[in-house]
Amino acid sequence: MALSNPTQRRSQKAVTEDPNVILRIGRNRPFTSNKQLFSTTLEKESPSGGTLSMTKGWRVVERKFGNEKEMKEACKVAPLNIEVSRSKPNIVIRKQDGVSEKVLNELVDFLRDIPSLLIDRNNRDQYDPFLDQAVGTNASAEWFFEDMRTARKQKVSVNEDTIQIGAKIHEMKGNATKLRDALFLIGEAPSKEDELEDLYFMLSNKVIDDPKSKSRQLFIKYFINPDMSDKEVDILKWLNKGLSFGVIEQRGGFLVYGSERLGVSEREAIEHLGFSADIFKSLKVAVSNKSGMKEDIEVANKVVETVGSTADISRAIAHVSDMLKSKGLSSRPDLILKKIDNLEDAVAKYNEKVKEADLPKTEFITVDGILAEIGA
Repeated sequence: MALSNPTQRRSQKAVTEDPNVILRIGRNRPFTSNKQLFSTTLEKESPSGGTLSMTKGWRVVERKFGNEKEMKEACKVAPLNIEVSRSKPNIVIRKQDGVSEKVLNELVDFLRDIPSLLIDRNNRDQYDPFLDQAVGTNASAEWFFEDMRTARKQKVSVNEDTIQIGAKIHEMKGNATKLRDALFLIGEAPSKEDELEDLYFMLSNKVIDDPKSKSRQLFIKYFINPDMSDKEVDILKWLNKGLSFGVIEQRGGFLVYGSERLGVSEREAIEHLGFSADIFKSLKVAVSNKSGMKEDIEVANKVVETVGSTADISRAIAHVSDMLKSKGLSSRPDLILKKIDNLEDAVAKYNEKVKEADLPKTEFITVDGILAEIGA
């Protein structure tokens, strides 16, 4: 848990910033008075049934008690007493103590194997450095340890990531399309009304200002240390846009586009769209119709090249489909318009549904009206 006393925080900070400190052990609970003193020995059962104990010199020694000889030998080895107070909240190993790398590594392995007593502050599943508190199943453990060699590497890594993230966002600074695409990839939902400065602020705020955010990790995954191909990242962008604009839905445990099941997970959906060019093209058209973003419409106009049709016509039919659903005329417009490939028939089908619902004639639509609505 977070340390609440100012004096203790200063003392901890001095230790963590001292480059000579290579390991520290402390209490995972705040001190409530100046007179408090806490101590413990660090021991655990060995595989052979004896006891592994941390002893003088920071060594881990096995003590056995199976017979008189073993007991005499065990008595010669005293477990090291760890004692802390508010004025001295850490027990530390410094470089000048002369502890070898081998002994230090054995000690760290030993400490990691006593999770009921100590949390490992290098383990993000056990300790959140940004909240400064223990997390996970053993968060209530009384003590903690921290390998400062690892802690400094982690800190350097975070700093280096921040530098690379800043440089990458700076590259995007003057390009609204790139900024929007990046936001969609990290799970955000920018709109066409967002101005360039707004998009830049949104992205910076999500991936730089909050070092522990999931958005930051996703940005690193897609732009700094990519583990996906450019094609897969592009598909994911359209997948996220589809989800954002309601073109893709979560239905019965599946990601569904129209009547097409894309898969139960993001990974499956990416693979499905990667092998289904026509469906992927259709998705781009449907998204462009919903988003109204210039870059989406430009992509749709390029990818839809079917005989007897145009990208604008495909977008228009998708718009009619959306209207059927939004007006409550059909819960599955994709089935009603499944075999329709021209706008005239789509408009006629819509007006037929309006008539069946006994709606006023003012609800009827026209081909020209639809084309005007989508900006064709």
